[in-house]
Amino acid sequence: LNATATAGRRDGAAARFNDFIEQARREYDLIAIDTNPSATFVTMQVLANANFLVAPITFDAFSLQGVHLVVHHLKDFYPWLGIPARLCLVANKVPRSPSDSEIRRIEKEENKIRQRYPMLARSIKLERIHNSDLIANRAAAKGFLADNSGIRGGIYDRVVRDFAEVAKAINMDLEYAFGSPQTQEQEPLESTGWST
Repeated sequence: LNATATAGRRDGAAARFNDFIEQARREYDLIAIDTNPSATFVTMQVLANANFLVAPITFDAFSLQGVHLVVHHLKDFYPWLGIPARLCLVANKVPRSPSDSEIRRIEKEENKIRQRYPMLARSIKLERIHNSDLIANRAAAKGFLADNSGIRGGIYDRVVRDFAEVAKAINMDLEYAFGSPQTQEQEPLESTGWST
């Protein structure tokens, strides 16, 4: 569709997607759509129908360019992107036990974002998604299904805690941005959060 569709076919697809989202809004309080971080037709349709953005970012040149794209270019098309309370930037692939030099590098990159895009300062979360082979996207990573050792406790619980903390931060942002809770209160995680 991105590469070969005519304008008419894209318009038809956009209209069907809008209808789908409208139906989903009647049935659900919260709709989450995962897209790739590029300006494809699909991503633009999602942004046209969205009102909140969660962006896991690594602190590198590509992520900074992506933030720049969102803040400076897309907010003209999607005005809600200009509201810092509607953006949630979460540091991704952060070393769990970083060296002092790595901590300084991360802080330097975060400060670059804050200085270059002061309106995003509120959008950058303190919660982190730490680097882990359990969630790595590469062939050598063991992942949740392939690694059957240590299912309870250890690294699994740390990964679950990372995501639970990020989810709490997102929920707080949703409450702040829209004035009411978007999800039901969750039960506290058990000490072996793997089953959660």
